[in-house]
Amino acid sequence: MNWKTCFLPLLLAVAVLGSVTAFADGEPAAPETTEPTEMETRETKGSWNNNIYTDNQGIVYEWNENSITVTGTILGFQGGEITIPATIKKGWISYPVTGVGGNAFATCRQLVSVTFSGDVGSIGGFAFYGCGALETVTFPGNVGSIGRGAFQYCDKLENVTFPGNVGSIGGSAFFGCDALETVTFSGDVRSIEYGAFSRCSALDTVTFSGDVGSIGYDAFGNCDSLESVIFSGDVGSIGDDAFQYCDALKTLTFSGDVGSIGDHAFRDCTALETVTFSGDVRSIEYGAFSRCSALDTVTFSDDVGSIGTDAFESCDALESVTFSGNVDNIGGYAFWDCTALNTVTFSGDVGSIDGSAFENCTTLTTIYVPASMSNEKIQMIETALNSSRLSDVQIEKFEPEQPSDPATDPSTPSAPSTGTPSTPSTGTTSTGSTVQQLEAAERPDPMDVEANERYNFWMDVKSDLRAAGDGRTVRVYVPADYTNMPASVMETIRTLGKEITIDLRWNGQRLIITPQTALQRPARKAFWTFDALCEVYAR
Repeated sequence: MNWKTCFLPLLLAVAVLGSVTAFADGEPAAPETTEPTEMETRETKGSWNNNIYTDNQGIVYEWNENSITVTGTILGFQGGEITIPATIKKGWISYPVTGVGGNAFATCRQLVSVTFSGDVGSIGGFAFYGCGALETVTFPGNVGSIGRGAFQYCDKLENVTFPGNVGSIGGSAFFGCDALETVTFSGDVRSIEYGAFSRCSALDTVTFSGDVGSIGYDAFGNCDSLESVIFSGDVGSIGDDAFQYCDALKTLTFSGDVGSIGDHAFRDCTALETVTFSGDVRSIEYGAFSRCSALDTVTFSDDVGSIGTDAFESCDALESVTFSGNVDNIGGYAFWDCTALNTVTFSGDVGSIDGSAFENCTTLTTIYVPASMSNEKIQMIETALNSSRLSDVQIEKFEPEQPSDPATDPSTPSAPSTGTPSTPSTGTTSTGSTVQQLEAAERPDPMDVEANERYNFWMDVKSDLRAAGDGRTVRVYVPADYTNMPASVMETIRTLGKEITIDLRWNGQRLIITPQTALQRPARKAFWTFDALCEVYAR
């Protein structure tokens, strides 16, 4: 049989069928590709036009080889509640949505809420500028950067929470958000730039649960409802005028080490009553706390590098200052015109005191120094006092059990610090008091339901540890979304006085801690992060 006779009719049939498919209804069909024109993501669906994707919310995205960025909205964008998906599928590949471009949603008056579904690489300058109806912004993970003016003048935005780490928040990013009441950073923050939260007139609470690299010039300036600022981790630097004129600020707590506090950083915070430094402080610069007229107690629980000129000038309610560690230098007029200052306590060594440091402290009666202080150092203090015309001030030596640190329970005498970094310094050697002080630093805002649930979870763990018999193992299943363990838990383990093992089952890891292995390295912060614990204790 001739092969042409057998196969030629079949080939012709295929060709005819192909032509019918290709030109059905007289129109050419779209060529087949590996890229569907309609697709569905976890949150939205939409369509591609070359490298531009538009979802059913009216949000426009652009593909950039390895990632996708929000670039804007379509004409007639309705706003309302929108979701930025974590990924969008192009062809058969899902690409991460890594950011929002500059001006992408600027002046979208109908935009009410924005939810990001994954980590955010960047939010460009003025991305949500002037979105006057925007009430909520939800970040589920880390944020790389927020650009200049990104949320400026979002007049109805009330709360901002960053559950992960934050790279940088640009200048004026949240400037003038008049309804903003709370800002919470649950992870580390690398930098907050100039004026980022300035003139947020309703802002009353700022909480930093992790480490902070730097806070820039005027970052929280003129936030005249701000009452509480809590730093639970280390702070690299607080810039000039950072919290200036926050005239409702009452309490300021630093639970970790502090690098530097800049010029006038807290000047004219006229309601500020107490300032507590639980870790090392490298420097407090010119006028940092000047004219804080309600400030009555300042406590330094560890070493201090330098206190600059006019640092606490005209704090005319200040009654006592306690240095539980070593002090390198107290500069000129550092406590000038603190007319209520009655006592100053040095529990460690003192490098130098400028002759004008206590100028016009007219009610200063006593300076306490440790019994171990040399006569040479005492003479140096006397010289400084004489230079300030305070020759009647008594310098009294004390044994460790005599003067109590005002930051501790008055019934629990404190021992002078040796200046050697060890466990987190709290100004007392009492184990129970140490745990209580750590718990006080860890205690969250009563209105923060989630934070209180976590706080109570760890309080229950400590109760179980205390109740457990000698030689027992306490197994704890930590919820997967918890990112840190309070330092008070570690201190409780360390000081139990019995052979107890805590077996933490956490995000697939098993962490074994005993009184002997607790605090293998010093931790001067209110929380131990999960990652830090894994480095030391993971099995």
